[in-house]
Formats: sequence, C-alpha cells, structure tokens
Amino acid sequence: MTRIDRALREPVPVSDVVDYFLRRDDELGDDADVSPMKLQKLLYLAQANYLGATGGRLFDDDVLAYEHGPVVYAPYDTFRGLRTAIVRAGVETRALSSLPADVEVFLGRVWERWSGMSASALRDLTHRQRPWHVSYVRDARHTVIPDPLMAEYFGAQAPLEERVFPPAPEPEPSSDEHDRSSTGMFARPAPGGIRLPRRSRTDRSARAAALRGDQQG
Repeated sequence: MTRIDRALREPVPVSDVVDYFLRRDDELGDDADVSPMKLQKLLYLAQANYLGATGGRLFDDDVLAYEHGPVVYAPYDTFRGLRTAIVRAGVETRALSSLPADVEVFLGRVWERWSGMSASALRDLTHRQRPWHVSYVRDARHTVIPDPLMAEYFGAQAPLEERVFPPAPEPEPSSDEHDRSSTGMFARPAPGGIRLPRRSRTDRSARAAALRGDQQG
C-alpha cells in the first residue's frame, strides 16, 4: 500500500482508536493511567502523525484546540468529568479489534512512544508544538486545528523523536521483474525441476569414439 493508497482509504472510526488505547491501558492492570486528558493527547498524536506520514486522516473527527491542548470532541464528551484512569472507572473495552492490520501496527507504535508519559507531560508537549500553538484562541472552545497544519508540522518540521510512522507498504513486483521470472535467462524452473535430455549408453559410446578419432587425426 502506497502513501497515496493510505490517504485515499476511508478513515477508521475514532471509537475504534479509543478502544485500542483503552485495551492497551487495561493490560497494565494497576498501572493503567489513561485519563481523559491523556487519551486526548494520544488521539491527537496519532491523527497528526498519520496526516504527516500519509496526507490522509486516521479517523474522520476534527481535532480542536482547547485550553489544555488538542481535543477530539466525541470521546471528550463521553469521558469528561472522570479524574482517574478510564478503565478503572469501569469502562468496558472490546476484546477484539476491527482495525486494519497496518493501522493497529501504527497505533502500537504511538502507544509504545507516548504511553509512558503522564497526561500533564503530554499536554505540555502538545502546547510546545506548532499546530496547537498557532490554532488556540482563548475562550474559543471549537477552533479546529487544520489538517494541513498538522500534516506540514509532523511531515517535515517536528523533531524525529516526536514522529511515528505507519509500517512501510509491501513492495509490489515491477513488470520487468514479472517478465524476467517467466521468460528468458531468468526464467523460473518448471515444477519438478529442470529436465535435461537423457543419453543412452550407446549415445555415450559413440561420442567417446568420435572424440578419440578427432584426437588421432
């Protein structure tokens, strides 16, 4: 799958991305710490890095510039008011994921990169990054952080340690490789191996006699 293919693919539901992060947090047991604020920062970093790498959205919800950093409204509205880890509040998560395999790999990289940071540290990180910094308007709760701004920053400007990349697409064989594999000097052996012409003992004796004659002449 190429960069263009990823950009043209339909975004996944943000609820599936939320569920992925909560399942990973649930695996930590007593160490689970994904609060509503930390979830919001993970969602933003996933969306912004995906935009930077592919030019297309990971999920189809806008990212908004709130006082405490970037916010995706639907999960914000669902979990606001909680002050502890979401999974500790009894929120159930699905055991199985419906995410495409490459998206799940990408989210795993986001999780491994930032899950060890606290909610406040992630808030401070996003405040230092240009997309929120130039988009935030005090007392304006629904200011959208534009996709091109996130794509530009995370595609070229962000420090490498703030970037996460989707898995590289599998290379497709070129037409030249296909031609070489089926014809010419690079042709693949037919099933059962290469068959050489068989010579009888009479054939071998006749050739040996001919060679002796040539040497004597």
